[in-house]
Amino acid sequence: MARFSLPIFILLCLAAISQTSALSTDPESYQDPTETSNTPSAKFLKAQYSLCPGPDPGLLRAKNPFLYKWVGSYYSGTLETTISLTNSSASCLAQVGTFNRSLTAVLSVIDEKYHTSKLAKGERENPFILLLNGWIPGDKLSGENLVPSQMPSGVLVDFESIQGFRQGSNGGKYGGVGTPSVVNLNAGRSGNGWGFMGSYTNSTDQPLGIDSSSFVYEFPTCNATQYANFLVENYPSSVANSSSFTTLSGTFSPFSAEFSISGPFAGYFDSWRLGDHKIDIARDKVQYGSYKMVFRGMLDTKHSHNLVVDGGVPAWVPDDNKTMEYACVQKGAGVRGREVMWWVWVVLDVLILTMWSGM
Repeated sequence: MARFSLPIFILLCLAAISQTSALSTDPESYQDPTETSNTPSAKFLKAQYSLCPGPDPGLLRAKNPFLYKWVGSYYSGTLETTISLTNSSASCLAQVGTFNRSLTAVLSVIDEKYHTSKLAKGERENPFILLLNGWIPGDKLSGENLVPSQMPSGVLVDFESIQGFRQGSNGGKYGGVGTPSVVNLNAGRSGNGWGFMGSYTNSTDQPLGIDSSSFVYEFPTCNATQYANFLVENYPSSVANSSSFTTLSGTFSPFSAEFSISGPFAGYFDSWRLGDHKIDIARDKVQYGSYKMVFRGMLDTKHSHNLVVDGGVPAWVPDDNKTMEYACVQKGAGVRGREVMWWVWVVLDVLILTMWSGM
């Protein structure tokens, strides 16, 4: 009997750990405020949630966590980016001038009902939510099934009109986000769609959240001809000591979209992205400059929901099939999880039997 005591002890410990892990990640263990709310946003989110089949219902695990999960319009196209450092921030002549980069991008214009933040007195809700993502042309971002709070490493541009929107939406039960907007958006009819402008200027009646939007550039390091990842972040003009302000504008319709944003930035060769890159540079040294991004794209009908342009603000008719295909838990995720655990137990059994036979 003594031969079985150690293996049995190990099995019992593993079973306890796996059970504890299952309980801690159970989405039902946390009650989302949307559960008991009857606001239009809550009703919308619960209706979308109810479409997701069991045994693990809800919006917790999208097939692609950073795109297509939400009701809205998605435009695929090209993003032209331009940056230039101020003369006082350039570390060498190689960093002086204008630098351009062309990226493949997706502009997401999403139903504002995903924004569940309580508005202060006199404050108004933005008419929609904006997301902009870009990556090197030809990079399919395939084979990266990440947890909801992460982005594929190949994504170089990540702009959001709501603070931490993607992480908050993918981490919550119903997909809603309660963090503040980082930009005030104003929209009006334009042709067969909508035109919009955005202001990043804070005001007393419309406090804005901290903008974490950023993009990555291959930039001269002043070390011979070497380049490295240079992180560029949208930056308030008051802090950047610049007379320019961030401006945002664009149009979108049931067919196409254009989007432009420009303003001051703070950038640096951040240690995390450089990793073990053997370049002798001043890591994390902040440098200032200005940037501009221009997106042009066509509607991705496969992933988009029907845009309604007849009302006072943009609205969408949710397509239940697209919600179930792109927003719900991956089909059979629970089954695959059990299969993985089954194989783990098989390997452990073989290992234990091998150890026992050698005693």
